[in-house]
Amino acid sequence: MTYGGGDGSFDGADITWNLVDIAPDGGTATAWFWAALPCTGTITNDSYQVVASDQGIDSPPGDAVTFGILPPTIAADFTQSADAILEGEQVVFTATATTNGTALTYAWDFGDGDTGSGATVAHTYMLAGNYDVSLTATDTCGYSDVHLVPDAVIVSRTEFLIYLPLIIR
Repeated sequence: MTYGGGDGSFDGADITWNLVDIAPDGGTATAWFWAALPCTGTITNDSYQVVASDQGIDSPPGDAVTFGILPPTIAADFTQSADAILEGEQVVFTATATTNGTALTYAWDFGDGDTGSGATVAHTYMLAGNYDVSLTATDTCGYSDVHLVPDAVIVSRTEFLIYLPLIIR
């Protein structure tokens, strides 16, 4: 199947079906329609017809055919430069999300009240504690996936050693 259009509209002149195996006797023929389609809703072609075939068959327009929009598969994931640090140190997070749909944007929650955006972000943890980190990968149609890692970053207190002079009397 091919389609013309390109302007977001699909009419009888825009779509061409090339089905190798047509089911006989009122059966069902299956074909995949891959195209740059709207993000939501359905597409209904209410005037399809056979205009040419190897057997010389044509037909008048048929009943409406509706195509549903399938959501993409998105798998949010990330890597990080460290998982155990001291207070005031930085961790770099890199999104490794995948999709079979449109381009992704990335929203981060660092678990300490701060957030970030972008494929690669750096965050400095100022207080000791265990922090969950989450990445939300969202495509241009609004479909998303969240990857949450509990205790992704463990921040320890920075230790200060104070040396006092030893005085013996």
